[in-house]
Amino acid sequence: MTHHRPHHERRDRGLGHGAEHPGPPDRARRRGSRAGSSSTSRRSVRVDDHASSRGPRLSSARVPRAGVDPLRDADDALALVEATMTLPLAPETIVVCLDQQRRGSRLLIVESSDGAELPWLLGRICDVRLEPGDVALVVASVRPGGAMVAADADRWLAASETLAHRGLELVEWFVVGHSGAACPRALVGEPERW
Repeated sequence: MTHHRPHHERRDRGLGHGAEHPGPPDRARRRGSRAGSSSTSRRSVRVDDHASSRGPRLSSARVPRAGVDPLRDADDALALVEATMTLPLAPETIVVCLDQQRRGSRLLIVESSDGAELPWLLGRICDVRLEPGDVALVVASVRPGGAMVAADADRWLAASETLAHRGLELVEWFVVGHSGAACPRALVGEPERW
């Protein structure tokens, strides 16, 4: 599969219908583990890992199955993000493409992205990576040593507008840092879109 890599490395993860775990086969390699070391390739982040380099537990919800289970709320979305993000935490932006029933169909991972360029990034994804049936996006930007910042309020507004002009909805944007996940939407006082 040919990928356009305009500014950052990016991987497109198709989620197979009914897949129990959306993680890719190369997950162990992404974590820096030796190939064949499957004991770490699908391990969930535990609450007691908070102080470690693996990061905080984001959700207690079961990971939604692609094309089957809708993302009903932030817990569902964070369960998927947690199952997908690189461990130990690394800068990346995870984009979940949703269908009309809010079921995840694909994940797009942009490595080395902490969300600072989110409006541009989502515009680019809309231009080259969306497929018919994608009607909404859930986004998570991982900032291993950081957290949400005041400038994320403007990024939220610009990203929402970018998608709205293309007929899509930005359901939520999570900023995942060392202490958990936060929603820039809250900085501007907007209600949840679930």
